[in-house]
Amino acid sequence: KIITFLTEGNFYGDEGKMNHLANKCFTFINNLKSGSCEGLIGEINTFGTMISFEIGDKSKEFTWKFLKRLFEKGIIAFSAGVKPVRVRMLLPITLLDEHLEEVFSKVETVLLEMK
Repeated sequence: KIITFLTEGNFYGDEGKMNHLANKCFTFINNLKSGSCEGLIGEINTFGTMISFEIGDKSKEFTWKFLKRLFEKGIIAFSAGVKPVRVRMLLPITLLDEHLEEVFSKVETVLLEMK
């Protein structure tokens, strides 16, 4: 049933849900980078529905403080890499556009609090 669900559920390809989520996520974070969080977000990378981005001074301390505050607001994200340390998010295929809006609203709030 899982294989049928995945193969018939329009998740893959250019018009699939995974691509839609990845593009939407990239747009949200890129808009923050060039808008209210300018100077607080560095390089952004995506691979499917995994996104990573640099924040603040790209240090372990700053990134982990950000991740802890984000977790307190109900968002689970991880750190990845060393020098620079990045925020990494893995998007579940159950997310809706309004969920992404909420996630990146909280990302924005926490970054601006840490500014």
